[in-house]
Amino acid sequence: MEARGERLSGHHFLLSIELAPVTGGTEVRWTQTFDTVEHYQNIAAFVATANQQNLA
Repeated sequence: MEARGERLSGHHFLLSIELAPVTGGTEVRWTQTFDTVEHYQNIAAFVATANQQNLA
């Protein structure tokens, strides 16, 4: 299963989430694509913390 979206407010990015069955559960593949490397670098620490909270 795959879902894709775009965040239009705040920090703009494209999001792709893939769910794949694996032995004992589900593997989650979460990819965010930001407009520029510089934009990502400026918010990388925030993104890492937010993603950990979302996937917990």
